[in-house]
Amino acid sequence: MKPIFKAKKKTAVLLAVTAAVLTALTAIAFTIAGTAAAAEDTYVTLQCESGISSQYTVEKGQTVNLTVGGLNEAFSGEPDTAQVINTGGKLNNLEITGKKAGTATIAYGTDFGKITVIRYQVTDSKNISAYTIKDGGTIRLDKPGDVKPIPVEVVSGTDNIKWHSLNETVASAGTNTGTVTAAKKGVTIIIGEFTDKWGVDRDIHILVGVGVSLDGIDDTGGEPNKPITATGAESVVDGRILDNEQTGDGDWVEIARNGDYSLIIRKDFIKCYRDQSQTDYWTWYAPEVTGDNYGEPNNFLRQALNKWFNMEINGNPDGRQTLAKDARLRQYTVQNNAYSIPGSSGKYPASLTDGFSKPAAYMTGEGNDVAFALSWSEAVSFCSVSSRYRDENFPSLQSGSIAAANYGKINNLNRIYLRSAGDSSGTMAIIFGGGSEGRGEVFQNSKAYIHPALWVHRDVFE
Repeated sequence: MKPIFKAKKKTAVLLAVTAAVLTALTAIAFTIAGTAAAAEDTYVTLQCESGISSQYTVEKGQTVNLTVGGLNEAFSGEPDTAQVINTGGKLNNLEITGKKAGTATIAYGTDFGKITVIRYQVTDSKNISAYTIKDGGTIRLDKPGDVKPIPVEVVSGTDNIKWHSLNETVASAGTNTGTVTAAKKGVTIIIGEFTDKWGVDRDIHILVGVGVSLDGIDDTGGEPNKPITATGAESVVDGRILDNEQTGDGDWVEIARNGDYSLIIRKDFIKCYRDQSQTDYWTWYAPEVTGDNYGEPNNFLRQALNKWFNMEINGNPDGRQTLAKDARLRQYTVQNNAYSIPGSSGKYPASLTDGFSKPAAYMTGEGNDVAFALSWSEAVSFCSVSSRYRDENFPSLQSGSIAAANYGKINNLNRIYLRSAGDSSGTMAIIFGGGSEGRGEVFQNSKAYIHPALWVHRDVFE
């Protein structure tokens, strides 16, 4: 077991601050839609779902004019984003100029006592709105000193992505060059940060391995046992149960396999809450104060899972439930790409296939994004009874008998969070619990419980 995130404390603080700032400044929900462009390549389109119509959208550097009878005063709540000029005169003209990508509140009053408030979207088409992640979002380097380009190609907008490594002792990234240089054997994550067309801060995660296998191939020269392939619906298994003696964390249920690795889900939910003053809400997600995109650092579900997996190692000041430092599971957990493949929800047939994660053949007992939540695709194929869709011609789908059997093995009286964003603002996909809502049905909601999932090596069952 080789920990790969020893320098994460500072990063965690920065991410927490970023989350707070983003939460305070934006109330608009955004999603990422990924579609397969070629084998192991993912074409990603970024979309603004603010609900602001094109009538109230202006491009950076451009000006729109409003004629308002009796106009006497106007201002912008965010003048750095959108500037207003009241030219007055007989034309009662109001000019709105886009200054930078983002949203701004424009308010104006008239001599008749009427006050109007309009939310404007400012776009910057030079910023990124589409890109392709190649090679499955992974880089394999053989030895220290090897250099490879980062497998991301900007399709729409200017490539202004800034790159950095979470562990430069393993591999470093050129901030602007888009290349990775190996330093020593190990695994790290390269993060690319940029501002998109609508003014939202985004990040891309690339998994990097130096002298280690990311695909199940034995780097020592031996033959692979079972190489890792693309995870799919056919990966489902009528899972074995891992008991507390095998995990050190209660019962877990195996629901899928890929090569020598098993996808497991915790039988019971974890108790996580924002702070000790809110213990009554320790299982709830709060969409009004955090993003619904699992790939964003301010997503509460992702934060809660990372804290559950790492807090016992880094210190646990608020007493939340965590995975024990000496839990046997930590000896078998492996890195994976779930954080970068949240998948869509409620879209038939796309949501059935666009959210499958897969393991990397590198064991690590600590670090962010080792633990994750299932996606819509994974829930439908591996652990559910049915699923519901927005297509009026195809409103629902029964899950397979093995998926239904696996669902029956977990504590399913409550809703279970999935990492796929709901297609309604402020929601995440879920599996409904018992009661009249439709037990075992995959859909979406704003509140649910958290059941961690992990990719683990098969030896955990021995």
